[in-house]
Amino acid sequence: GAILAMAQKGDYDLNNPRTIEDEETLNEILAAPAEERSDLMLEAMMEQWRNKSIQEPYEPGSVFKIITAAIALEENKVSSSYSCSGTWKISTQTGHCWKHSGHGEQTFAKALQNSCNLAFAKIGLKMGGETFYNYCSAFGLMETSGVDLPGEASGVFHAREHLVDTAQYGTSYLISTSFGQTVKVTPMQLVRAVSAVVNGGYLLKPYIVSQVLDPDGNVVSRNERTVVRQVISEATSQTMCGLLESVVTDGTASNGKVVGYRVGGKTGTAEKIDVRDENGQGTRDKIVSFVGIAPIDDPQYVVLIALDTPGNTGQVISGGVMAAPTVAAVFEDIL
Repeated sequence: GAILAMAQKGDYDLNNPRTIEDEETLNEILAAPAEERSDLMLEAMMEQWRNKSIQEPYEPGSVFKIITAAIALEENKVSSSYSCSGTWKISTQTGHCWKHSGHGEQTFAKALQNSCNLAFAKIGLKMGGETFYNYCSAFGLMETSGVDLPGEASGVFHAREHLVDTAQYGTSYLISTSFGQTVKVTPMQLVRAVSAVVNGGYLLKPYIVSQVLDPDGNVVSRNERTVVRQVISEATSQTMCGLLESVVTDGTASNGKVVGYRVGGKTGTAEKIDVRDENGQGTRDKIVSFVGIAPIDDPQYVVLIALDTPGNTGQVISGGVMAAPTVAAVFEDIL
């Protein structure tokens, strides 16, 4: 439950918070008509002060499959085998797995290792919208976490009927949510939910301040581990730890390995489907991420790195290639 570190780039100088740190933004303001500059400066200051970890919901992408997998295991909605041809047609909806050639026949564990969208679409349909919605709510994805910081947002989730009433709304809401698209969560909400998956199943209240002292050094107040509710069983949590370790050892997150330590985790690459260019057309911008847990045999730390619209570096734009190595580097420092 303790938040040990929280950071974002770009940032600003806390000693000079009214200085616009982004040169491009500053130059645009200075080039604007004089009567508009004051409002533009204020807008730019507010933007750079935003704490993205608690105030900026985003589509988590395949990292969300951790939640879907945990629910399926808890509710015994897991099949022995999933077939992926790369494309699917369910009711009136067609779609593609991220691997257009398909993953073939795969077990549940392999589907998580492969981050197979088709398998998780089937998992979401099998568990049903009512069950899925209730668990997502229990995992804290429709509420603020209560962390001791100002201005926390609660994310954006579908109304219950969009997932439950497939006769009226079809299956697209349920399918896309099952692999982490069309809903938005804050990084804080996601880290909190993943913690609950691996810590024995307990949703905790996160905190920044560990204790407050008076001038004489006496403890006035203290924040400690606070359980909000148990979401999944300890047995399911233990199974999920093993599965998430296999994603690092045998799946898409091999770049998250740390020599000498057992690490679990999940990659994510989410399209920013609500972002439009100046012509109103959808962009192909992405947020790539990796959430790691270590040591996975006795979880102590959860680390999430999310990269918003990474530039063209010649790398494949994916969480496994871009974000996982950074999480591994963080674990090398703290373990």
